[in-house]
Amino acid sequence: MDTQVEKELIYVADPMCSWCWGFSPVIEQLARMLQGRATIRVLPGGLRPDVREPLSEHEVGYIMAEWRKIAQQTGQPFDFEQPLDTTYVYNTEPSCRALSVMIRERPACGLDYLKSLQQAFYVGRRDLKDPEVLADYAQSFGVPRAVFLDKLDQPAAVEAFNEDVGFARRCGIEGFPSVLLRSGLRIQRLTVGYQPIEVLQPHILRWLEAA
Repeated sequence: MDTQVEKELIYVADPMCSWCWGFSPVIEQLARMLQGRATIRVLPGGLRPDVREPLSEHEVGYIMAEWRKIAQQTGQPFDFEQPLDTTYVYNTEPSCRALSVMIRERPACGLDYLKSLQQAFYVGRRDLKDPEVLADYAQSFGVPRAVFLDKLDQPAAVEAFNEDVGFARRCGIEGFPSVLLRSGLRIQRLTVGYQPIEVLQPHILRWLEAA
């Protein structure tokens, strides 16, 4: 009788969280380690879901300095030729809602869709508040633009986003990127915040090998 406990890595990230973009190569390496041994689920973080006002000069300075720090520490690319300014409304709810829609439409594509949005924002400088942009990238994962735009605009999309964020909050997740490890009904936190692969790999291996 097979008594192997089902294992799942739950990755909580926000498409517009710069440390999550820095963590992108790490989570990809972790995903490769899991192949055939555990599944991976992606959930949106909801970093700045209620922002309606443009950035202040202080916020712009802080964010751009943080991006440079992340680029230096992780090697991830950023487009510094097109910096944020005081006209930009840094609201992450639309992109998080899009991620909630995608993980229900194409569960296996969640991580790749997240990366495509991150790359679009940090390297391509596309506005992830624009539903057309979010649908452009959804289409590349097999969801027709019209279908995705319709689903994105439905109350069910907001409910899905709130459900995903609520789950993460109940697990004690307040910062991003965060990784949870589920073994059956038991959930433990691997990390809340950026960590390099060298730190996380031994913990993942022990978790995979545990009964």
